[in-house]
Amino acid sequence: PLQNRLVASYPNVTMLRVRPILEKVGALLGRIASGVRLLGGFAVIAGLAILAGTVASANLRRAREVALWKTLGLTRGGILRLFLAEFAVVGLLAGGLGAVGAYAFAWGFLDLVIDLAGAPSIPLAVAGGLVGALLALVAGIAACTRALTAPPVQVLREE
Repeated sequence: PLQNRLVASYPNVTMLRVRPILEKVGALLGRIASGVRLLGGFAVIAGLAILAGTVASANLRRAREVALWKTLGLTRGGILRLFLAEFAVVGLLAGGLGAVGAYAFAWGFLDLVIDLAGAPSIPLAVAGGLVGALLALVAGIAACTRALTAPPVQVLREE
C-alpha cells in the first residue's frame, strides 16, 4: 500500500527493493571469494610440488658437499652452522620480498580498487616476513638432515 501511494503521488520515481539486490551482490562476492581461495590453494599445492622436486634434486649435491667438508675436517656442528646461516639469509630475503609484495598489493587494492582510506598493518607484514624466514630455515635444515648424517665414505664411493 505504501509503495502504491508513493508511485501514485510521484510517477517519475522508481521503487527498488534493495534487499534482493544486496543478497545477489553478496552471493556474487561469495563466489568470487571461493574462486580466489581455490586458486590460492592450487598455487600452494603447485609450490609444494616444485619445492619437493627441488629438495630431492639438491639432496645429492648437499650430500657431496657435506662429505667433502667432513673430509676436509669440518665438524657436523660447523656444517650445520653454515647451513643455518645460508637458510636464514635466503629465508629472510624470501620472507621480506614476500611481505613487501603482499603489503604493496594489499595497499594498492585497498587504495585504488576499493577506495578505502588507510593502509595494511606494517607489524603484520613484518611478522609474515619473519614467519616465512623461519619456515624456510626449518625446511632447509630438515631437507639437509640426511646429508648431514650420511658417512662421507659412503657418499664419495657412490660417485
